[in-house]
Amino acid sequence: MPKIITDPSKAIQIAAKEIMAEDGYEGLNMRNVAKKSGIAIGTVYNYFDNKEAIVIHLMLAYWNAFFEVIDEIDRLQITFYEKMAHVYTHFKVFTDDFHEIFLSQSFKPSYTDRTRANKDDFMTKLQVRFCKMAEASLDHKSLELDCDEIAEFILANFIAITYMPTYTYEKFEKALKAITR
Repeated sequence: MPKIITDPSKAIQIAAKEIMAEDGYEGLNMRNVAKKSGIAIGTVYNYFDNKEAIVIHLMLAYWNAFFEVIDEIDRLQITFYEKMAHVYTHFKVFTDDFHEIFLSQSFKPSYTDRTRANKDDFMTKLQVRFCKMAEASLDHKSLELDCDEIAEFILANFIAITYMPTYTYEKFEKALKAITR
């Protein structure tokens, strides 16, 4: 009797994550995903057009979970700077998990208008969350920057830290404190 998989999409995603953890992005292919998930390859293609589509779906799922984590961090009774350190820790996990994929010569997702819109939407949501956190925690009367500018500064630096090995979170935090105190 064939086994019944109640959520094939989830099984496919779990298999893809495991393959990437074991063999990296280059080791991920639809046939391996089908085998590992126990789902026929044709069914895998019914859910995802190619491995890039699976990876993009995994990234989107991560970002959605990341926003939930940010909301949890924001509810903590800690300083703005401590919140930013926690948020950066989770941001770094994402960039570490997907860094190889971004650098891979074979990762060439078809950037449709929808894909670009999703990326822009996530960056905007992240910036809005940073702005709200700054607005709630910092004394804006004494600042020369508004919360949108602070949020842009934070987001740009989070991205820069992940790609510049000599630029550390500690250096960023020092600069953030200098401009927000």
